[in-house]
Amino acid sequence: WTARAIDEDRRPKYLMQSVVFPGLIYTPKLSTDTMVVVEGPLDALKIAACGLPHVGAVALMGKALNSRKLLILTKLLADTRKVIFAPDADVDAIAAKRMQRLLAITRMGRPAIPTITPPSPYKDAGAMPFNAIRPWVHAA
Repeated sequence: WTARAIDEDRRPKYLMQSVVFPGLIYTPKLSTDTMVVVEGPLDALKIAACGLPHVGAVALMGKALNSRKLLILTKLLADTRKVIFAPDADVDAIAAKRMQRLLAITRMGRPAIPTITPPSPYKDAGAMPFNAIRPWVHAA
């Protein structure tokens, strides 16, 4: 489970189940046209709920991208035309590039995976309003 504080100044902002499932990902909406890969489940829910037709989202459930998740993503994204990687704004450039290269393994010869980061002042897709998510995803 995951819970998020509604008040912006409340800490911790997120609470998650303490049991770690290294092969777990979350997808509220699948699409064979475009899938946006994000870190957290609330980011994926926000993208799925913003009303973009033919756009789905999948959450990595954190910053870690291991072999089990890569295998799941390879199967999940096999028939997807376009994959977009959208890390949180606090991910450093080296880690984002490493994750993007690992995600490229799931595409095996398909078009490159563009990376989009949330525009300032937003930390992640979950913090963005719906009217900011639509052009952000379409620009990728």
